[in-house]
Amino acid sequence: MICSCIAWKVVIISCVVLQLTAVNGTLSKSDKKAKKAKQKDNSNVKSVFERGLVEAQTQSADILKEYYRYCEAERDKTVFKGKWNSKGYDIAKVFSKKFDLVSPVWLQVVSRPNNEFEILGGHDIDSGWAIEVMQGRDNLMVPRVLFDKWSLKDYENLFSREEFMAKCAKVITSFIKKHNFAGITLELWNQMPTSMQMDATHFIIDLSEILHKAEKSLTLIIPPLAVQPSSRVPQFTKENFEELKSSVDYFNIMTYDYHMQSSVAGPISPIKWIEESITAICPEDHEIDRAKILLGLNFYGIRFGEFSGAQPILGHDFVDILKSNSPAVKWQPKDEEHLYLYKNSKNGENLYLFYPSLLSIKKRIDLAKRLGTGIGIWEIGQGLDYFYDLL
Repeated sequence: MICSCIAWKVVIISCVVLQLTAVNGTLSKSDKKAKKAKQKDNSNVKSVFERGLVEAQTQSADILKEYYRYCEAERDKTVFKGKWNSKGYDIAKVFSKKFDLVSPVWLQVVSRPNNEFEILGGHDIDSGWAIEVMQGRDNLMVPRVLFDKWSLKDYENLFSREEFMAKCAKVITSFIKKHNFAGITLELWNQMPTSMQMDATHFIIDLSEILHKAEKSLTLIIPPLAVQPSSRVPQFTKENFEELKSSVDYFNIMTYDYHMQSSVAGPISPIKWIEESITAICPEDHEIDRAKILLGLNFYGIRFGEFSGAQPILGHDFVDILKSNSPAVKWQPKDEEHLYLYKNSKNGENLYLFYPSLLSIKKRIDLAKRLGTGIGIWEIGQGLDYFYDLL
C-alpha cells in the first residue's frame, strides 16, 4: 500500500486530434433522452463492488446490463494519464474530482527555419471545458506537448547548441504560461533516435528548470520494457530514470499494446510485464521515486482475427460486439485479463478480443498500490462508465 504521506494522483490525456475513432458520434434526440435517463438513474446506484461485479466469472449479458451505471459517491484520488476523444470530454467533467492531472492532446512543437520553434494546436484549446473540469483547481491541466514530424536533422539542430535548447524550452514555457496551464506532458522520448538519449536528457533537464522557475510541472512519457525477452534492453533505462528523477515530476510509462504488433493473439498488458517494466527502471522500493511513476492503464481493447490481424476496440465497439455476438468470456489468470471469443458472422473467422474489465483494472490498481506508483489512463473516453467506480 502507498504510505499515507504520499498522495496518489490521477492524470488524464485528452485526444482532440482523432487517433482512433470517436467513441460516440452525434447523438440523435432519442439517444440524448436515453443518455439523460441513464444519468438520472445513477443517483442511487451502488458501487461495482457492492453490486458484486468485480469477478473473474462474468457474462456478456451482465456487462450490457451494468456498464453505463456508475456510483456517484466520491472515492480516494489516484493518478491517471491518458488521451481521449469526444466522450473523454464528458467523462473528465463528470469524474473530475477523481483526477489530479488532466492532459489533453492539443499541442505540437514544430521546428522552423533558422532554428525557430513554434507551438501549434492552440486552436484546439477549449478554455470553457478546461474551466469546467478544473473547478478552481489551477494545478490540474497539463496538456501533452508532442514533438511532431521532426526529422533527424531537426533533432540534431536542436541539440547542437545550448542556446537552441533554451530557446525551445522558453517557447514551450511561454505558451503554457499564456494559457494558465499547470505544466506539460512531454512526448519526446519515443519520437527521437535512441542515439540521442544523452542530448535529450540534457534538453529535458533544461526544460524542467525553466518550467519549474515558472512554477509549472513536467510529466515525461516513457516506453515500457521491450516485449521480446531476447531484447530486454529498454529504451528507457534505470540510468535514464536516475538522471532525470530530480528534474521530472512524473514519468508516465506506456504499459500497454504488448501484442499489438504481433499476428498472434495475446494480452494487451500482462500484469507481470507491467511490474517488470516498473522495477526495471526503479528496482528499489523507494517511496519518493516510485511515487513519480504512473503505471499505464489502457481503457481500450484489441481484437485479433485469424485473417484480419490486430485492431483497436473502443467502448462503443465493445458494447456492439456484446449485443451482436454474445461472445464466450474467459478469465486469463496468468495475464489477469478477460478474453472474449466469437466468430465473424460473415466469413466464420475466429476472433479473439482482449478488453479491460472491472477485475483486470482492479488488479492493476492493486499492483500500483503495492508498488507505490500512480496510474495513467489511456484513454478515458474509450472505457465503460462503471470503470470509474474503481477509482
